[in-house]
Amino acid sequence: MDQDRSQRSDRPPTPVRLVGGDVPDGTAIEPKPGEASDVIGSVIGRRYEAIERIGSGRRGVVLLARDRLNDAQVVVKRLRTDEPLREAVGLALKAAELQASVRHPSIARVFEVGEDASGPYIVSEYIDGPDLSRYVATNGAMELAKAVELIGQIGEALIAAHESSLYHGSLRGSNVLIQDNGSLKVVDFSIAGLDADDEPRARRQDVRGVARTLCQLLTGVSRGTVNVLELPKSVRPVIRHAMGRSVASRQSTMELFLRELRASELEEGPLSEADLVRKGREAELSGSFAAMRAAGEEARQVNAESAEAMVLLRRADALEAEKNELTREVADRESSFDYAGALDALGKLIQRFPADHHVIRLAGQKRQRLAELTRLRGLGEQMASAGRYADALGSWQRVLELRPDDPAAQEHVRLGKRARLRRRTVATAASIGSLGMLGAAGYVAWTLTAKTEVPGLDETTAQATPTAPIESRPADFNPLVRSTETDEAVAVDDDDAVGKDARGGAAAAGIEAGTDLAGDAASADADGSADADRDRSAESFGEAVGRASRDADSARGHAVAAGAPGLASEVFELAQTRHQRGRRLADTGSFGEAAELLRAARGGYVEAAGAARARIASIESMIGRRELRAAGREIESIRSAAPEPLIDELERSAKLARAGVVELGPSWTVAVRYIEPGVFMMGSQADEPGRRSTEDLRRVRIERPFWIMATELTRADLARATGDVPPAIGSDLPATGLTLDDALALAARLTDLGPGTFSVPTESQWEYACRADSTELRSGMPAGDAAWYLASSGAELKPVGTLAPNAWGLYDSLGNAAELVIAPDLGHGEQVTMTRGGSYLSPASAVRAAARHELVPRDRGDARTGVRLLWTPDESP
Repeated sequence: MDQDRSQRSDRPPTPVRLVGGDVPDGTAIEPKPGEASDVIGSVIGRRYEAIERIGSGRRGVVLLARDRLNDAQVVVKRLRTDEPLREAVGLALKAAELQASVRHPSIARVFEVGEDASGPYIVSEYIDGPDLSRYVATNGAMELAKAVELIGQIGEALIAAHESSLYHGSLRGSNVLIQDNGSLKVVDFSIAGLDADDEPRARRQDVRGVARTLCQLLTGVSRGTVNVLELPKSVRPVIRHAMGRSVASRQSTMELFLRELRASELEEGPLSEADLVRKGREAELSGSFAAMRAAGEEARQVNAESAEAMVLLRRADALEAEKNELTREVADRESSFDYAGALDALGKLIQRFPADHHVIRLAGQKRQRLAELTRLRGLGEQMASAGRYADALGSWQRVLELRPDDPAAQEHVRLGKRARLRRRTVATAASIGSLGMLGAAGYVAWTLTAKTEVPGLDETTAQATPTAPIESRPADFNPLVRSTETDEAVAVDDDDAVGKDARGGAAAAGIEAGTDLAGDAASADADGSADADRDRSAESFGEAVGRASRDADSARGHAVAAGAPGLASEVFELAQTRHQRGRRLADTGSFGEAAELLRAARGGYVEAAGAARARIASIESMIGRRELRAAGREIESIRSAAPEPLIDELERSAKLARAGVVELGPSWTVAVRYIEPGVFMMGSQADEPGRRSTEDLRRVRIERPFWIMATELTRADLARATGDVPPAIGSDLPATGLTLDDALALAARLTDLGPGTFSVPTESQWEYACRADSTELRSGMPAGDAAWYLASSGAELKPVGTLAPNAWGLYDSLGNAAELVIAPDLGHGEQVTMTRGGSYLSPASAVRAAARHELVPRDRGDARTGVRLLWTPDESP
């Protein structure tokens, strides 16, 4: 169903075709078979005019419609007719027909079950209220007494349905709607007409659904699993009974479940303050801050001045903050591809909060995957550090399968494939060389045998020419990390002297190991060849010093590229001093001491490069955790010391970390910017031009981070949110004429369409984001420099994002459209609402971060007013 919706969302609405134009009764021709019939304005069953699309699911789409006979609002569920769903749709239609005959105050009425050219549909009553899942998600977990009362209403409704052989089959909080008077309505029954043998199982399935709904009410968790230990102790047995794995082990009837539930609730009775405090402390031991907070609140109800209850509540807040911080650390480290760090943070999270259902779900999703990534990456890095890129290829390819966007894995796979290709090339060359040697040997043998067999052939002496062994350079190597085993081979390759002098390599190895070659020279003198050996030894020493010098030069280049001269200056300067002394000693012929100094210089450069990279990595880690303010300070502190490309890359990374995109539909995204917590001075100074009396200067702390739209909501966004076609001209202009109620409704609509939650910003959030850590006054600026106001706009709206953004990437926060905000009581009741930032018709004095405008009517839109919404991502990744 979601796929069909995505395919239709960008099509213009299908116009309603009338018979012969405007017929007297307005009857519309029904759609042709296969034609879309769930668009706004279409008529279903020649009677119900679709007004709004309010939901969709696997079996169909739900529409708010107008009954054209009595002008009443109804809900029409248009069912799909796909072959895989045919049986389920048939059961739903049969259940709806039976539900139409059931009368109970807590069961939604069904008015009609019909079918037109586009397929079957069900018409039921419209309940204008939230469902239980959304209610607890907004208001938090319920008290036990209230939850049992609501479950009682649901259970009584299901008892009446079961008496008519009607069963729900998939009861949860989202299938129970709350009316204005607080009573409930159960909707979406889906099973009817079962055989007598199947009815006991259906009854027990509904018992499980009611128990699951009770868990939602008591914990505030609408999805996923719930830890039974977080439930009140008195109801745990009845919940375990109803949620048993075996269907036969559950309560056989809804009456039995309700009887056990109400009896268990009465058993516990009211707890004393001491019992509640003890209950909260027990919850703290398991890391359940939700249960701690509930116990603390109950203790305060018993004794409003309970100091121990206040301690519990403060500890619960601290625990929640700790859990959120560890959860963020897991997500941040995983997003920066630090799998070992993410696994470590996840282990701390599980150890600290073993009873929290969010943590349990997160651990189930990530622990095994992170452990596998950590193992594979460690194995791959170990082999790559030894230069075995081809051998490491399999590990890195597996990392890419689990995490396709890992840049390190992508690079190592590229290197591994190249190394494997070189290895095969060398093997092929060796095979060809072997064949050549065999051919030469065969030729010699043929010649030697041929001269004895062919009379008159001249005698010749066959000489075999030795073939030099094939030497191969490693597929790749790191000049900063060279092992003893590769020094000789690399040196021979660098000097282009394959097989030239084996003793030269041995002498070089002797220098690396610190052996005394003078003793070798003395032995050579004893043999009568001292002079020749001394010459060869001196040549070998020179080769070793040359190799050490090249290593030091290469390491110095890497250290300079890493920014070591400024970021690790002491270590770098010491290495540079050793480097220079080593060169001078080499020039005077002191090869042994020179080689040692040059190797020490290379090690110093490596250490300096590592220290510099560690400092850069710490800033990158801050950026990964979105501690952008601290990262900005660190970048400024190293700006004069680090190379300019590194600074540019860090600033680019910080900018990317602040930017985000929320996908709301096909080809429809909204750009958002991350705003981290902080403290700022809200209001204006007494001498600020244009200041109003309500702009008192005060210190405000923003406790939680949030995301906010980079631009004002545009006309294109508004059209897509309401199901209209975006205008061909002016789609990038701000959407204006909005009231605060319109803005709140739009936020709710966007929340339904995409991930996370949209909301209207508060005054303090808006001003904090607008100021972007700056106290700069923007009034009176030159036209077009920072804001569209009366002197610069030509008294007309401008496309969003035309002028430069503020430091946090927000466009048009001042001027263009005046932005609606949630403000405290303004002293006018509900009659007016607040806007901030001024508009394209405002004077320069009103286009300021602190300027407050209270003259927008609550019930009537204004041509100047728009909105910039906040976005809060889902809590669990």
